[in-house]
Amino acid sequence: MISHSSLRWCSALSFVLFSACARGERSSPGTLPPIERVAASDAAALDGSLVAYQSHARARSPRLRALALQAHASGRRARRPASWPRPTLQYTALLRPVETRVGPQRQRVMARVPLPWRAERRAPQEAARHRTDAAQRRYEAAALELDASVAERYWALWRLARRDRHLTDQVALLAQLAETVRTRMAVGAASLADLQQVELRATRLRDARRSIGAEVRIERAALRALLGGEVALPSPVVDVEADPPAARLTETLAALQEAAHARPVLAAAESSARAALAQAEAQAAARLPRLALTFDWMETGPARQPGVMGDGRDAVGVGVMVSVPTDVQQHRDDADALRFEAEAMRAGAAHVALDIDARVEAIVARLEDTAARVRLHEGTLAVQAAAALESRVGELVSGARPDVVALLAAQHEALEIALAADELRAAHALAWAQLEREVGRPLAADEADPDPDPEADPDPDPETETETETETETETE
Repeated sequence: MISHSSLRWCSALSFVLFSACARGERSSPGTLPPIERVAASDAAALDGSLVAYQSHARARSPRLRALALQAHASGRRARRPASWPRPTLQYTALLRPVETRVGPQRQRVMARVPLPWRAERRAPQEAARHRTDAAQRRYEAAALELDASVAERYWALWRLARRDRHLTDQVALLAQLAETVRTRMAVGAASLADLQQVELRATRLRDARRSIGAEVRIERAALRALLGGEVALPSPVVDVEADPPAARLTETLAALQEAAHARPVLAAAESSARAALAQAEAQAAARLPRLALTFDWMETGPARQPGVMGDGRDAVGVGVMVSVPTDVQQHRDDADALRFEAEAMRAGAAHVALDIDARVEAIVARLEDTAARVRLHEGTLAVQAAAALESRVGELVSGARPDVVALLAAQHEALEIALAADELRAAHALAWAQLEREVGRPLAADEADPDPDPEADPDPDPETETETETETETETE
């Protein structure tokens, strides 16, 4: 039988060993994205604004939910404490006791506690933490992409709605013009050819207006898919009265490119590279010999001969176990492969950064061009076209024989300028949303920009200006 003192000693030793090995620090993965899928009835009310559509899309997007779930899965792995490897406890009952001078050895308890290297303990937790950060960054990047996609669909629908309004107004104007031409025909001041020209133009505009319906259906279907599918779009779908401002950027190109380098997609690549390097450290540590402490306790019964020194004393032993690595090259190759993968991720991120610089510069150029052209179309061209059309209509009302072809040409020019202005406003708003996606944050705007001179060089070369000034001074001398 086991003595009470030996049993207490063995239990205390086992408890201390297991408690020490199980102890570890639990890390916090930080703030994780939400994973609750918002019901269509619980989502924010769609009021036709871009912000409402973007909020609804973020709350209902299956792709964002999948990325959020991946981030939470990585976060749970990162929460695991950096504990020691599991110790082993073995009990052996000797069916045939070993007789010794001090008594028979009848049962044995052995405990083995591995002694891992620091990199083996910390690397998995550190890699999980970096993978969690990468998953969060991928979620943020996907959310920015979703906002830009919603904005693209929104401004396409806005442009189609504005086009439909312009065509409707022009058809109504042509109907009035046709009545005026018929009245003039009765007194011989207009011809049938004039009326046919007006009616032909009205028919073509009505056909162009009918074709808008198919494009609207396509854009509505794409927008509904971005919103999660199970949603009823309001009527009207977009706020036609809200003109997107042709705002001017207040930040320099260098500042925008610097901000774009901190965008989530590049941060995700860096976090993934750090996770690979942490795993490489664990593989490098796995090449070293494995150490373990061993504790043995052998229960000894009473000696057969009375008066023997050490009668019934249990045997206790402490030792060290070393496992000799035989797969050193395999772990070395695995560590090198992980380091190469980390460098590949960083090289890929550097390539993406170069593309981002080019895209930011292209978007900034597009923003500056569309803003200048909006002001030109609405401040100069629209005024000139309206004056020309008013003059042609005045000729018709005054009683002179009208030039219907010139009148229709003036009307067509005014319509094209109005449609072009709306196209430019939509393109400017879309480019603004794309630039916010690239830099990963909202942009400050300055709408108080003076009208540009259409005759001026939009991008003068300072070197050419200096040479011209020098030549002028020389000629003057």
